[in-house]
Amino acid sequence: MPPIIFDALGTQWRILFDESFDFESVSKQVIALVQDFENSFSRFKPSSLVSKYNADASIPLNSEFFALLAFGTKLQNVSEGHFSCAVGKHLGEMGYGQGIQGIDFGAFGKGRLIDIVSEYLKTSGYSYFLVNAGGDIFATQKASGKPWTVALEHPKEFDTAIGTVELQSQALAASSPFKRSWNSSNHLIDLKTGTSILSERSVFTLAQNAQTADGLATLLNIVPLELVEKCAEQFDVAFLILEQEKVWASSKFSVTLF
Repeated sequence: MPPIIFDALGTQWRILFDESFDFESVSKQVIALVQDFENSFSRFKPSSLVSKYNADASIPLNSEFFALLAFGTKLQNVSEGHFSCAVGKHLGEMGYGQGIQGIDFGAFGKGRLIDIVSEYLKTSGYSYFLVNAGGDIFATQKASGKPWTVALEHPKEFDTAIGTVELQSQALAASSPFKRSWNSSNHLIDLKTGTSILSERSVFTLAQNAQTADGLATLLNIVPLELVEKCAEQFDVAFLILEQEKVWASSKFSVTLF
């Protein structure tokens, strides 16, 4: 079966199926869901709900906005203030996005959208698929009952794999300061300093849904190392961290490293 491929939220999406599916119908519905989410929650679109809220906090909001904000607040609390969704101002001042800035759901918005797409596919009767958005993934299982085997991308050499993990009704996410960096800055902001993180830490996470995996990959990259296990335990997330040629993995992160 051919994959569904399109661009959204600044990256390429690929949806693979291990079963027959209606390519035209599913593609149309998925792309509509993705465009609706992006038009509502992308900080880079002046007409989005997020951008309008950043300009006028009195505007009416929908339930999805409140749900995203609630999840961001949980991340902020467990991070002891190192993380916040109110990071847009700092990113804008550093040249990452223009216009009025404030709330930014970029730390986990892509993961949330992966979950929305996955739920649509499940409710449409599909059981064997993988949704890959720029390396953040949710996968069910293969038709044979076996897991999907996916590669872990090298944090600096983007066409090289450092290992593989097996996914079965599970999400994988990754975060590092290398892909989105400019001058001496990157997109990972420690709100206690208001500046980009200085470490060269790379994080991979495994969780039951993509929003959690995505958010925790970002969070574990920002917080001090002494908070990593506490944050991961709060959200029941397994992790693999690479930093200064050292590897640190939680017991539930089953990985084959090359």
